[in-house]
Amino acid sequence: MFLIGTGGGEFVGPNVQRLGGLAAKKIVPHLDSWDVLINPSRAENAPLVIGEAASRGCCAFVADEGGMASMVSDLGGGSSYNSEARLTALLEAQAHVPHSVRHQQGVALAARARELYSVPSVVDAYLEVYQK
Repeated sequence: MFLIGTGGGEFVGPNVQRLGGLAAKKIVPHLDSWDVLINPSRAENAPLVIGEAASRGCCAFVADEGGMASMVSDLGGGSSYNSEARLTALLEAQAHVPHSVRHQQGVALAARARELYSVPSVVDAYLEVYQK
């Protein structure tokens, strides 16, 4: 497990490595090799990192706060949690998904992210709002 950000030092230990604060360009290579992004934020509404992770085929497990659960639902990959027990259950379930299935899910997730967040899709969504 890798921790990104300025906090979390107390969680470092066996199999948990802290990478510190990283610029977006430095996060992308990690997303290419990760199965899950966990966003525990309690103050986010719609952070870009969820869509960025999805565009790389990495699903997100997000705290059930703000618009994050809705983003994950729209993407069709990942889940939200409201307790440590729920997050643990999600991670345990993910660990039992065969690699080939995770890969197929990642490909579908990346395609859905492009469908929702590509420049033409976003422009079309804005046009729809402003034309009404």
